[in-house]
Amino acid sequence: MDTNCHCGKVTIQADTYPTSVARCNCSICRRTGALWAYYDADQMTLDTQGHKLSTYQWGDKRITFHSCHHCGCLMYHSCINQEGIARVGINARMAEPEISKDMTIRLFDGADSWTYIEND
Repeated sequence: MDTNCHCGKVTIQADTYPTSVARCNCSICRRTGALWAYYDADQMTLDTQGHKLSTYQWGDKRITFHSCHHCGCLMYHSCINQEGIARVGINARMAEPEISKDMTIRLFDGADSWTYIEND
């Protein structure tokens, strides 16, 4: 999956296309409207063309959100999962619409239970 921010300074490539993405209802995801495609960190290639990313953490600081410093697009989040593996969620909204049009959207309850609760 290839994604890029609005200004084109940040691009992300992942080695596979997901069949589903997660729509999370936590306080930040419901505000940004991100659709998350999950990967191990080593499955993602990030190119910032020398430009910096803005990062944001809150609460227990387990998840770091990364945005283009120039245009502000939320590109991905990173974390270490319970097994100690570096994971990323790439924002599929940054991909061209034809890439994500056939993906299943699963609702993830990041606000309460941390479980998937339905499909859209």
